[in-house]
Amino acid sequence: MKHLVFLIDNKQSYKEAKKEAKKSSYNSMLIQVFTGLTNKKIIKEQLQKLTNDFPNAIIIGTTTAGEISHATMHDNTTVISLSLFKKTKLKAYYTKTIDKPSGITLSKQICSKSTKAAIILSEGLNGENYEDFLHSITKQNPELIIAGGLAGDNFKLKKTYVFYGRKVYEKGAISVSFSGKDLLAQNKYNLNWTPIGKEFTITSSEGNIVKQIDNEDAVTIFKRYLGKDIFNNNAASLPDFQMLYKEGKTVVSRTPLNVTEQSIVFAGPLKEGQKVQFGFSNASSVISGSNHISKEIGTNPAEAIFIY
Repeated sequence: MKHLVFLIDNKQSYKEAKKEAKKSSYNSMLIQVFTGLTNKKIIKEQLQKLTNDFPNAIIIGTTTAGEISHATMHDNTTVISLSLFKKTKLKAYYTKTIDKPSGITLSKQICSKSTKAAIILSEGLNGENYEDFLHSITKQNPELIIAGGLAGDNFKLKKTYVFYGRKVYEKGAISVSFSGKDLLAQNKYNLNWTPIGKEFTITSSEGNIVKQIDNEDAVTIFKRYLGKDIFNNNAASLPDFQMLYKEGKTVVSRTPLNVTEQSIVFAGPLKEGQKVQFGFSNASSVISGSNHISKEIGTNPAEAIFIY
């Protein structure tokens, strides 16, 4: 395979990508679009251009809160990830809902005995039933590697989009699977958030909406421990203060996204009775985790690395 990453406005890189994609040695190709732009009209124009210039490609994508290209962070740009395969087969599917039945349907649509991995990109603000959705997929395919994430909108917390082909969706999830007997896939994750302070108990919640923590309004707890200004600027700083808990030996993070009255909306569910702590991260801990992953990958070099 061959993997190319470039900014859509870089004319030279775009031209070289078009030339490479026309080679007859590739039997399938995937384009992932990551954009900090939230103007639906502009997004559709870019998708139309990609569809015209790469007619044989499966195109998926999402709005973001920062884009990465060649180890450089960008804002309000559009990054294109073009993956060209000689043997791997791709299947894509869009689901409007994110729940257990949808996960089962998606699994049937894109997975086979030779499927090794799947990418799932979902809207980021509606607080769907992500856990049941993912569990229903892995239950059908226990060896399947799943990667991906939630769409962003530069922390405006107003509206996120996912893309499939030329279409732009405000709800649901896009998935693409990778199948082939010669395909090797693996996944790693780098959380490296550190729990700080006292342990709290979720005392009232409904799915991903936490109403009370330690029998007090969730908003009151956040203000007391993180400062009264935590919800200023449309709560844009909320994702910097995640809630952590352990699931076996794995540290799980729940990202606060928004506030509704005295409750806090998280990116995933938090059950009543769950013990949680505030968490923080810093550059050195993230870099340390990345270095560790880099060494692990080095023992079995990859042709492409997708980071979400």
